Amino acid sequence: MQAALGTLAVVSDDDLVGIAYGVATVGNADRTLTTGVGVFYTGDDVENEPAAILGGELRVGRRVKLITENYFLPSAIGVALSGGVRLIGDRFTAEAGVAAWQDAGNPECCLPLLNVSYTFGR
Repeated sequence: MQAALGTLAVVSDDDLVGIAYGVATVGNADRTLTTGVGVFYTGDDVENEPAAILGGELRVGRRVKLITENYFLPSAIGVALSGGVRLIGDRFTAEAGVAAWQDAGNPECCLPLLNVSYTFGR
């Protein structure tokens, strides 16, 4: 199990805006489950509704994983869902997926997602 506490903060219109969160991941190299909760804030005001995350990975081949990351945000913002595939190399990893979201009862689909990573050094 791995766990983390943190905050993501930006300055907007002279106010500090962000989310304070805690996440935990359980599992092994073949399958993981990640859950977390956070609260949005603006200046000294804290949103009354928490945000949540639920994600996971499932190895389906020696170098292939199915991945998902889903956010359940306060009712004024909505839900964001994503899923895709991760291709794992010795130094290079690539992810391709799609995201969908719903805000105020209006579902939207689909936003393509692409991520590439390269490990330098040994």
